[in-house]
Amino acid sequence: MDSKKTSWNYLIIAVLAMLLIASIISYGIDTNREVKEVVEDQYRERQLLLSKHISLGLEKYLSEKIFLLEIVVNHKVKDSHPSSFDYNSFSSDFETIYEYSDDYYALQFVDVNGTIVIGYPEKNTPIGYNLYDFNQSWAFEHVKESKDTYITGPRELQEGGMGTFVWVPVYVDDQFKGTIVGIIKIYDTTEKFLNDHDIAGDIYLIDSNGNIIYDSIYRDRVGLNYIEIVDDDNFGLRDILEDQLKGLDGTGIYISYLDHETNKYESKIVSYSTVNWGNHKWSLAVKNSYDDVDSLVGSVYEKQADFVVFTGSIILLIGLIVVLILSRWNHELEAEITKKTTALQKSNQELKDANERLTNLDKAKTDFISIVSHELRTPLAAIRTSSELLKDNACPSHIQNEMLELIIRNVDRQTRMVTDLLDVSRLDSDGMRFKKEKISINELIDLSVSEVSLLAKDKDISIDINIDTNKKEIASDKDRLTQVFVNLLTNAIKFTPVKGHIDIQVMSVNDTCIKVNIIDNGIGIPKDKIDTIFEKFYQVDHTSTRKVGGTGLGLSIARGIIEGLGGEIWVESEEKKGSKFTFTIPTS
Repeated sequence: MDSKKTSWNYLIIAVLAMLLIASIISYGIDTNREVKEVVEDQYRERQLLLSKHISLGLEKYLSEKIFLLEIVVNHKVKDSHPSSFDYNSFSSDFETIYEYSDDYYALQFVDVNGTIVIGYPEKNTPIGYNLYDFNQSWAFEHVKESKDTYITGPRELQEGGMGTFVWVPVYVDDQFKGTIVGIIKIYDTTEKFLNDHDIAGDIYLIDSNGNIIYDSIYRDRVGLNYIEIVDDDNFGLRDILEDQLKGLDGTGIYISYLDHETNKYESKIVSYSTVNWGNHKWSLAVKNSYDDVDSLVGSVYEKQADFVVFTGSIILLIGLIVVLILSRWNHELEAEITKKTTALQKSNQELKDANERLTNLDKAKTDFISIVSHELRTPLAAIRTSSELLKDNACPSHIQNEMLELIIRNVDRQTRMVTDLLDVSRLDSDGMRFKKEKISINELIDLSVSEVSLLAKDKDISIDINIDTNKKEIASDKDRLTQVFVNLLTNAIKFTPVKGHIDIQVMSVNDTCIKVNIIDNGIGIPKDKIDTIFEKFYQVDHTSTRKVGGTGLGLSIARGIIEGLGGEIWVESEEKKGSKFTFTIPTS
């Protein structure tokens, strides 16, 4: 009887153990599926961020090509007269741009009759080719009518290869004089950009019709329609391409069959995002093997497999203590999953942060190029024009004097810009040195106001001075403090309307410090911009068409000087009501 009871106990324990093992296996399968889903979602998000980063970089890279041509046109027509316009003046610019940037296949000028009259290099320029004679005038007519830059889609060049044509209209006082045409070999340009960034994965680029612009694996596919050449061996790829044609950003997975007889295939994960260039909207995609996802969860699978074998053996041998062992290993497994998921999330966050930083850096670079190009070209154009007039000895003496004064003013303007850039460099490298001397507060302010008096007079802006301190002198750097006053006053005058008002207030804070307020009734600063106006090169309006000039260095330099002298500087502002810049400075 006891023997039968013992046998039944063994049987019950064995059944319970098998049920427990089956439960563990079932739980492990569910956990594996959940882990794989989490890893796949995180991997997709990371790949999507990567494709967006590449698309944004390519978009900025291509936009620089248009920007360069538009700068040349604006420079040439700014001071030109319709009767004196000469398209031959573009020749030297074409050569400079071509030699500077190897992305252009050719640069050409098409006159008002639709005839190519000049170009560089000459071997790639069909001089005398008339667009109307060959029914090729539609883009020419479009830019003539719209007065805007236009980009044609990639097409076969007569000399071979795919080329994209950038048409920039040339208008002088609203009179159409022709167009500049920049021909870019889009495949070579895209490949150059991608090679410079060392990106893992297969990459292709398609236009809004599905035509292949770039393919890192199959160059001979360029110009073909991707959807039309997709076959049944690439299951799911057609759906991804259709989403791309809709202008969507996202990820997808498709199966590529390698051998139907052996059912051999591989899975591909595709991340895609749009590239907006001028009037075109393309889609760039990055393809990677799905094995990358499997490798991420492989280590978890191995631990779970070891866990099942080990716990199964323990359950069969020990029986009653199996619950404790399972509990301990389950905790370890959960910790491992959490650890790997956390690490993957951290990696994705780091990639997202890096992508945001790169985006901001790229934007700052573009803004800086735009601002400095504008600020340098404007005085250079004035100097060149004045110099050319002076070269003509027939100019009356009073006009010669005016031209010389204009040259001197613009040389001073560029000198100030270079000085500002040097000051920023010194502040960044702690290379700016300060010399202390006894300074009369009244004299310091009078000197600063006199330097901006002409700017204020031009806008009929009044400047009031209120000195409410028993400190008549301070020990500080006179030249640097004057620079701070002039920068802040100049900034206030720029953003204060005609017949506006500026107050300068000086007061004692304590025996060792004075406080200065510079208050204007100008346009003010948006709340979301206040924390960034002291950054280098920052301007509330940072476009090349902004109404107020400057490189955005004045406030950054002012902050560096004040902090270098041991003080603080800050701003309070309300839009449409004005701004108050305040700084403190030690008196000794």
